[in-house]
Amino acid sequence: MPNINENDKLLRKYGTGRKVRYTQKSLGTVAVTDSFDYQRVYLNPEFAREFDQRRKYEIVLTFIDISGFSKQTKDMSADEIAAVLDVYYANVIPLIYKYDGVVEKIIGDGIIAIFGAPFIQNGNLHHYLRRAENFCREAILTLKDLEINSKCALHHGEVMYYSTAGVSDDYLDLTIIGEPITELFRLESVSQDGCLNYYSDTVYRQMVESDVKKPKPADAPIGFWSDETIVTHHLQGIGERGS
Repeated sequence: MPNINENDKLLRKYGTGRKVRYTQKSLGTVAVTDSFDYQRVYLNPEFAREFDQRRKYEIVLTFIDISGFSKQTKDMSADEIAAVLDVYYANVIPLIYKYDGVVEKIIGDGIIAIFGAPFIQNGNLHHYLRRAENFCREAILTLKDLEINSKCALHHGEVMYYSTAGVSDDYLDLTIIGEPITELFRLESVSQDGCLNYYSDTVYRQMVESDVKKPKPADAPIGFWSDETIVTHHLQGIGERGS
């Protein structure tokens, strides 16, 4: 998991109430690189304790990535791929922190983010889901304006904050473990482009059904307010998780 101290800095920089600037230089390469230093000396002791004690929380997870990234970049040079990722990271990562999330992991163009305790104080699952939903919505639309097609998987459940401290003296890693992580990867693998994707047998689905009964905002984008256009495919795990 990223350096928690770096997460604190990004939350202060881009967190709730702060204006996010969508420029290629809004997040430098150094900030991205430095956020992946696992040495304990850099960690916020308060949050590091959550990992050392292997605390469990019900949180919300998002997995955003560029649609068809491998196919689009197969003929690109490394420099050209880096240029695409620069724009992508520069616009997506600040949005995660704008909505009080934290980056858990970056896998190429895939970015997994956490919305929930202990990083969001005095919240509940409904609050976490709204923050994650708003992040996905704004990120997809922002990237679309930049001619980058993306998709976002959203899931929630109980995870454990896990540390290898005391287990391995050779490598310190901080991460989250639990079934929701496996389910998130499964969901992402069948997600539809340009949409916020979710499982049908979750609390979030209930929120969606409640939302579609409300009057739609005049500027509501397709794919987020209509239950027919938000992805609800019943195949390969987009329906019920056990299917």
